[in-house]
Amino acid sequence: MSILVNEGTRLMVQGITGREATMMVADMQAHGSSIVAGVTPGKGGLRVHGVPVYDTVDQAVQRAGVKAGNRGWDAALNAVEMASLMAALG
Repeated sequence: MSILVNEGTRLMVQGITGREATMMVADMQAHGSSIVAGVTPGKGGLRVHGVPVYDTVDQAVQRAGVKAGNRGWDAALNAVEMASLMAALG
């Protein structure tokens, strides 16, 4: 599956507070990407390189205006829900 991104694409980064993602966000911004939200469960309210962090994908979509009208959205939401469930089960 291809992901098409252009100058007008508003991006969301999952796991944005992790070491690799934090470095990648800085690189993406340096190359002109418009990153409008990040998601890391339990880290909502933080900022990474000026990007607001939310606890859930749903919050990011509602508050940052991320468009999520594709199958990637469903996959991302399912992944976050599964991670939350796995964490709850220990």
